[in-house]
Amino acid sequence: MADHHVDAPTIWNNADPNILCILQNRLLNGSRLRRAAFALLMPTWVILLFVLRVKTRPIRSVIPLIVFLSWILWETSSITWSKNTNLSVRRVTPWLITCITGCVTGVLLGVTGSVVTIFCMCLLFLLAGIGNECLQGSFFQRRGYRFAGTLHPNQQALNCAVLALLTCQMSAMGAIPLAVTMVCMTAVCAGTAVARSRTGLWSAAAAAAWWALWAWVHSYKCWPGGVALGVILSSMPASAVTSQFSVGSRAPHKWSNMLSSQLMSLGRSTRTLRTLTGRLGLWKLVLGATRDVRTAGVGFGAFWSSAQVAEINGVTGWRFADCHSAYVETATRSGLIGLGLLIAMVATGVIVPLSSAGAAGPFLSSFFVLVAIHAIFESTFVVPNFASLSACILIGCACT
Repeated sequence: MADHHVDAPTIWNNADPNILCILQNRLLNGSRLRRAAFALLMPTWVILLFVLRVKTRPIRSVIPLIVFLSWILWETSSITWSKNTNLSVRRVTPWLITCITGCVTGVLLGVTGSVVTIFCMCLLFLLAGIGNECLQGSFFQRRGYRFAGTLHPNQQALNCAVLALLTCQMSAMGAIPLAVTMVCMTAVCAGTAVARSRTGLWSAAAAAAWWALWAWVHSYKCWPGGVALGVILSSMPASAVTSQFSVGSRAPHKWSNMLSSQLMSLGRSTRTLRTLTGRLGLWKLVLGATRDVRTAGVGFGAFWSSAQVAEINGVTGWRFADCHSAYVETATRSGLIGLGLLIAMVATGVIVPLSSAGAAGPFLSSFFVLVAIHAIFESTFVVPNFASLSACILIGCACT
């Protein structure tokens, strides 16, 4: 889907039948621009790498590559037993393009080139979000405001979280000066704060804590990890304060409310925490519907047909075509075997770089800590998008 209006999620949830029909068509077939983008992604990268004359780098660790290829092969093989082969083929194609392009790019560019490339793209994503909100005049226009400027605040929060880690690594490599580092960190942590995504912030905080701990134990000069932890955690009170105000509001909520649960929930309602904002009910429905094919799954992308989306919507009120968990999503489409391979791949990404990637090891490891935690509550890293492309690029880096 390619609806980047600030109120897009609200529009979808309250759409009339005609708009819903259009959204379901995009769900099944994708927009023309999206299909063209994926079709051009791989040849564009091949041409670009040829023009830049990127030299092939030796693969020092084959373990991440073997686990990654095993997972991709199993996911792709699931189309052979899919309950909707046509739908699976259409959806696995952009996923394969994303994974192969990303991994090959990471191997060819190495850590430095990959970090710079992803950093620039994440920065553009943030600037595009700010520009979109400025264009639509939507900054702080309602109580409970969440910064997005893109498809959803959770996506922008993830982008800011990844950008925080990338900024630290860029500084550690000497690619940007200290002043620029601090400006970028302030910007991305402010973005994380006002996006108010609990998943994005806490996964980033855990990743930064892992980086800082590893740097301290082994005396690496990776102080930006500590900076990331401090600045990201400082965004919690900023988020809680920000959530109390909006343009035209009469008065903020009681400040005492922000000293306990408001800090933990980033200024959002705590009533939804018990159900993880409806995720527990969704997971129960999805896993219950696929219990007969739990070992191998229903096939890549075959579960989320328009009819299935409508059925889930009738029970939960949600019109989103994913499980809001990378682990549940993978278990649904490729079974417990696919889930096991995914967990093995993430674990490999956390462990292997610490011994084989040199000074960049703590950064790569902390990135996959972020992936491991974020994947519990969102499906972002197992569907084709820039976040999953970035993860595949860094998997390729872990091999070199």
